[in-house]
Amino acid sequence: MPGGLAGAAARLASGLAAHRPVDVFAPDPRLGPDETVREGLVTRFGARDVEALQRRWFELVSRGGPYGLVHAVYPSLSGFAAVTAAAYLNIPCLLAARGNDLDRDAFRPGRQAALLHALGRADAVVGVSRDLVRVARALGARAATWIPNGVDAGAFPAQPPHDGPPTIAFIGQARWKKGLPTMLEAIQQLPGTRLLLIGGLRDEGPLPPGVEVLPTVAPAELPALLRGVDLCWHPSYQDGLPNAVLEALACERVVVGTPVGGLPDVLDADRLPGLIVPRGDAGALADVTRGLLADGDRRLLLARAGRAWVQKAFSPEAEVRAYLDLYAGLISQRA
Repeated sequence: MPGGLAGAAARLASGLAAHRPVDVFAPDPRLGPDETVREGLVTRFGARDVEALQRRWFELVSRGGPYGLVHAVYPSLSGFAAVTAAAYLNIPCLLAARGNDLDRDAFRPGRQAALLHALGRADAVVGVSRDLVRVARALGARAATWIPNGVDAGAFPAQPPHDGPPTIAFIGQARWKKGLPTMLEAIQQLPGTRLLLIGGLRDEGPLPPGVEVLPTVAPAELPALLRGVDLCWHPSYQDGLPNAVLEALACERVVVGTPVGGLPDVLDADRLPGLIVPRGDAGALADVTRGLLADGDRRLLLARAGRAWVQKAFSPEAEVRAYLDLYAGLISQRA
């Protein structure tokens, strides 16, 4: 099952293809170094290492087309090949950053030089959060823009309020960067409350009572699972803009998170007040959760406001339109 990066890229490519021709080039570890397979919009190729990966991207883009623009996702891997191919073809290049590609890879010696080179030469850099836009500018991006992920609220319908034992969910692979230590400490301050870790557990270790680990589920199965949940946690230490938060809000489940990455963009203090807690503060997470569990009316009000906010500001249509407008501006400038 594809992760958040692959899922978001597939969703965006599909939306863009309704408006203009799109070719997608994606590495596939199942293929040999010289293998290439075309599946609909996507050309999958094999590569044995990072050097081969970037070389194949450059070759496929520079020999294909004709193209009006190169759009590369996760620039710490794809950026060098993308800006080089775009310069070779004399067309604009846009880099779309999602989180680790800037927050982590900018400090990794093996990826730093190529990333900084790409950011400095790209015609535009997009961040899925306002925080990533600031990071991109600090790293030398000439023009950086915020375009958040979109989520189809129709695929994540509103669920009725949960009527049962108090239950909290975290959606995603539970690990350190997603705030797993904070969650495990906080749940011990909420006796009688269950915590569902939906998406598996990366960090091994003992789990306190009341914590249940569930495997990753297909997006279509998530609404039914959230029917048995009162609210969700996402107390990340590092993050981009997690689709899981948008999906939970679309299902009318309140999300308590931290002021990290794109979480403040989604858990907007004016529209959804009181849902941000300090990073690493298990006591604050437990206190806010206790208050929400005790006040069903407030929880329902926030849940409905969260779904309305996702429908308004984080729809796939808004995401596609923002990219199409950006494309048009870049192509016009280059012409």
